[in-house]
Amino acid sequence: MFKEFYKKIFKSRKLLSPEETARLEKELEILQKEVDTREKQVDKFKTLILQDPDNSTRYVKRMKVHTDLLKEQKKRLEEIEIKLLDK
Repeated sequence: MFKEFYKKIFKSRKLLSPEETARLEKELEILQKEVDTREKQVDKFKTLILQDPDNSTRYVKRMKVHTDLLKEQKKRLEEIEIKLLDK
């Protein structure tokens, strides 16, 4: 909630150079694609757990890896979005 409020009231100080802005936007785009892919993988593992209960422990381990990476990537996405407010 605080992040959304901060994004709404933030006044840009134009501290980012155009090169830095372009680099951050490219990183943001790449991270967003990775997040989408990992979310699809997590959904796939959820269905596999239901379909194949014998190997569910294996699927849960893989799903945990993906969810941990998702958390890190989403945190980085938020950091980049906040930095890009200053473009």
